[in-house]
Amino acid sequence: MKKQKTPEEAKREALRILSRGDVGEAKLAEKLGGKGFDPATVKGVLTELRKLGYINDRSLCERLVRYLARERLMGNRRIEATLLKKGFAFPLIREILEKVREEWPEEEALNTYVNKKGPENLTPGKLLYQGFPPAMVYEVLQRSFRNDDSQ
Repeated sequence: MKKQKTPEEAKREALRILSRGDVGEAKLAEKLGGKGFDPATVKGVLTELRKLGYINDRSLCERLVRYLARERLMGNRRIEATLLKKGFAFPLIREILEKVREEWPEEEALNTYVNKKGPENLTPGKLLYQGFPPAMVYEVLQRSFRNDDSQ
């Protein structure tokens, strides 16, 4: 018979996982469950870590949204997909994304991306993959090529 894993072991494992990088609550719970810890133990450990300030989905999600929007120059759709895959709740992602986009609009990110890469090096498919809406991609590329033709 297998030995029951203790809450202390779960906490040590959670801290080991967190020491390797930021992880949201859902992914941390998934990883602990995968290591054989029972759901009640996982829930207790998450509650304790939250109280200690070691996990905070809102703060982590905000940092990731800002990074993906400003540094990786991703559109909203790709940011949402990336963070959903990491286990963040859609309403939280949407709320933070709206706040970040008030400061730095999606179209500005697209223009920066196009200027950085050069419109001649981009395809609409690449821009759609980056998560920008089709109408915005079309408009920005049209404007870029019109500007190139007038020079």
